[in-house]
Amino acid sequence: MIKLKVVSDSMHPTIRIGNELLIESLSAELDTFDIILFKRHDKLVVHYVWRNQKNFNNSVITRSLKNIYADEEPVNYSEILGKVSNYKLSSLKKFKIQLYCLLRGCL
Repeated sequence: MIKLKVVSDSMHPTIRIGNELLIESLSAELDTFDIILFKRHDKLVVHYVWRNQKNFNNSVITRSLKNIYADEEPVNYSEILGKVSNYKLSSLKKFKIQLYCLLRGCL
């Protein structure tokens, strides 16, 4: 298990600057809304999974909570360092994201 302190507000309000994250290695298939840690351009990034494309091109599409309407560039499974185990998106937050995206046509 890896422990990290958050230095960005991209997942605010679920994860705040200064919070400690517990990162577990991937032991199962990733699901929509799982929060993951990955390496992108020599930086560590924490976002939630929006689409799992493992069977298509071995990647996932992620989003931050700051911009729930925009897909980030695909993250290859080899770039994923683990899954955040001590924070999860609430059912209400998941519902709001899906509703907002449905209304804005970004599903």
